[in-house]
Amino acid sequence: MTWLRVVALGFLVLVFGNPSPSPADTIPNPQLHHQATLVTTLQIMVGVDFVCQEGTTTSVFAQASQPNAGLPDTNGSGFTFDLLATGQRQTAAVLVTAFSGVWSIGDATATASVFCGGGAFGRDSGKIVIDLP
Repeated sequence: MTWLRVVALGFLVLVFGNPSPSPADTIPNPQLHHQATLVTTLQIMVGVDFVCQEGTTTSVFAQASQPNAGLPDTNGSGFTFDLLATGQRQTAAVLVTAFSGVWSIGDATATASVFCGGGAFGRDSGKIVIDLP
């Protein structure tokens, strides 16, 4: 009887407890652009390349941080959602709005997260350079 419980529990965990995407889902493999555009002192545009399964609704979230000598760091975030995936590599432009400090031309760090449809997820982070358009 114990063996049957173990098998039944294992089956339930396998079917209902697997948070990974189904084999048909494409892992988005996002790639953060290393160049961001200064839109205003409160907003930068960050580019993110990704690929999701064709037809899935996709959301992209980005956050950035920029050190300021002698002042608190500038931090911000932004997102875009309801993008329709093509199944090919595409680029999303995410407007990142500062919630502390102001953006300036120079070095910063950023993280981008991509959510594809019903479960595929990917993240990338790294250094970016904020520059004029």
